[in-house]
Amino acid sequence: MPPRPDPDGRPGSSMSASPNGRTTALRMNALTVSVTIVLLVVLAHLPLRHSEYIQDDHLAVEENVIVARGDLGEILGSTYWEGASGQDRSLYRPVVIASYALERRLTGRPNALVSQIFNLILHAATSVLLWLLARRIGLGALGSAAAALLFSVHPVHLEAVGGIVGRAEILAAGFSFLALWLQSHAGPWYSADRSTIERPVRPRAAAIGAGVALFLALGSKEGAVATPLLMLALELACRPHERGGSLATWLRRAAERLLPAGIAGGAYLAFRVHALEMFFVIPQIHPLDNRLVELGGVERWATALGLLTRYAGLLLYPHALSADYSGTVIDVEPGLFTARALVGLSLLALLVGLALVPLVRRAVALRSGAAPPPVKLAAFASILFLLPYLVIGNLLRDIGTIFAERLLYFPSAGFVLLLGCLLEWAVRAPQSERQRGRQQRLALAIVGVMLLAFVVRSWSRSLDWRDDGTLFAAAAEVCDASPRAHYILGMLHSRSGREDEALEQMRKVIERYPDYPAAWFERGVIYGQRGEYRRAETAFRETLRLSPRYAKALTNLGMALSAQGRKAEARRELERAVLHDAGIARAWAELGNIARAEGRYRDAIRAYRRAMELGRPGIEQRLAEVERLARSGS
Repeated sequence: MPPRPDPDGRPGSSMSASPNGRTTALRMNALTVSVTIVLLVVLAHLPLRHSEYIQDDHLAVEENVIVARGDLGEILGSTYWEGASGQDRSLYRPVVIASYALERRLTGRPNALVSQIFNLILHAATSVLLWLLARRIGLGALGSAAAALLFSVHPVHLEAVGGIVGRAEILAAGFSFLALWLQSHAGPWYSADRSTIERPVRPRAAAIGAGVALFLALGSKEGAVATPLLMLALELACRPHERGGSLATWLRRAAERLLPAGIAGGAYLAFRVHALEMFFVIPQIHPLDNRLVELGGVERWATALGLLTRYAGLLLYPHALSADYSGTVIDVEPGLFTARALVGLSLLALLVGLALVPLVRRAVALRSGAAPPPVKLAAFASILFLLPYLVIGNLLRDIGTIFAERLLYFPSAGFVLLLGCLLEWAVRAPQSERQRGRQQRLALAIVGVMLLAFVVRSWSRSLDWRDDGTLFAAAAEVCDASPRAHYILGMLHSRSGREDEALEQMRKVIERYPDYPAAWFERGVIYGQRGEYRRAETAFRETLRLSPRYAKALTNLGMALSAQGRKAEARRELERAVLHDAGIARAWAELGNIARAEGRYRDAIRAYRRAMELGRPGIEQRLAEVERLARSGS
């Protein structure tokens, strides 16, 4: 009696003919791929060993008091920035904070090299998990290895790998891949050679493990909200259809397999609500970070579609990379018929089509009770790109940044899987063995060239990640319109005493983005340091025109007016400053100076005492003097 065909229409039986041999071969292949990934990751990112903490790393890792204490209960009950600035209460990422705390427990102090090693280990592990997932869904040895290797050294990932705060991207993607891989083991699945359907050994344990991995992914970054939908898509697009089962039966079994993931999602929401003290927090988005918030109608949608074109360009040709795309770096697309908008719309339609067509065909097959058609790997690869991209692509809603390379980390997995599918199709398309061998050699050569190019570009990009200065000098060179890049360079020049260069950078910022209050403020500070108080006054007044409640600007304006002898005006501005922020010691100290000069000794005493309470040094002698004058009545 001939063997019965499996749901893909291939001959086979219910059990594998030689599972031990295939398992051994798979393990050998896994070891080879894993070792290769680790070597490539180390080679491509070797310059990062000299990197310092950069920008948000200082707040989130180096100076974070919650990281220093390392209390797990406090970490679970705190927002992401609570141990640093504490201002943004819209993010909840306890898994990331816990990883920083683990580092601190091992080293005893902030250590940028250890943080970089952690990031590289996690990135390599994520690449291996992507390979395991690719093999699990049926991608061949060549395509899956190429996808994982390209993912491991893609230059667009440098912002996630090189920046320690980018670990959120790595952990969210890694735990998501693990959740999907474990979910595939929670029910019937194809054998390694796709010839049969096998029953899992411990399906409930796999489903519970997938739920735990989902919880960790959600606790790493909010973008992992796409993962539950990916798990559902895995069930619908990739799970073998059991012969004779009805749609109701399939839905019931799928719900059972996904139940632990649902519980994990509910638990995450409970922890998040407890930490944020509300169900959902809508963050304030500044137009400097995402100019889409100022756009509407066709312009908004066309520009958002153009972002997909830009991201696709970086994935295919990661030449010009930047750590910042703020201000007007991203051009506004005036209509849907511009080149970028049309390409973005076409790409979106292609991805949606690839994702939906096989799913619709499978749903029809389930309703009819017939065996489903062969699983299209391109469908799941498209879904793996599309769902995470919809979270970060500003298509469904405005997010905190208009464009950032680190955001591509998760969606790029779908991109490399699509490349792997294309590679497998190109190799298998020829009919003759000779043609197939020629195609395979050509495919290997193409992958080799891409890997070499990616390694070289990642190496050169890693050199930019040495410190704040090198990173933002590179960003300003690539994106000269970036106000933030020039602003940070100006701040660095100012701190090192290079005032002329600092002023030149602030001039560039204001020229490119006139409504940037921080740039006007720093310009005023530099002029004040140089004793040019009238210019400082002008800069601070412009700062306050843009941000009327900026207490530090009010304080500095008062100081500049006082230095010009305009005491009454200075007192008015300083009083406004302490009204908006009573914790500015400099404002209280200068109010004391003005009150002493005007003979208002009791007011001076109150102001000096408040300044001392806030930690202002050098007040004691002046306070003692005005107290003596107050007692003498002179």
